[in-house]
Amino acid sequence: MSEAATRQVMQRYFEALGTSGLEEVVDPAVTWTVMETGRVVAGASEVRRHLDSLHAAMADTRTSDLRIADDAAVLEGDAAAPGRPDERIPFCVVYEVRGDRVCAMRAYGSIESAVLPGG
Repeated sequence: MSEAATRQVMQRYFEALGTSGLEEVVDPAVTWTVMETGRVVAGASEVRRHLDSLHAAMADTRTSDLRIADDAAVLEGDAAAPGRPDERIPFCVVYEVRGDRVCAMRAYGSIESAVLPGG
């Protein structure tokens, strides 16, 4: 898959975040892996619900860089630490793209443990 095709998939993914349309942009067997803990969330609806919870808990989120390559994308950003808005929590997400869908995501950093109860 070309870089341009991967960019189109990622654009559709970001537009669908927070909506039920996300399940149409990700593979039915998509995985979200938290590299800090090894936790894996699998399946389109389960990943959508998890990402909805994660994004709802993240305050003042800023993305700083999005890199696209053939079949992959990497997003860097940070969010305000809960109760400490002057402290930032960095994160990185690596996306794998197959065909016209995101098939796997790996989250790096401590964002989940910082913002989700029991994360």
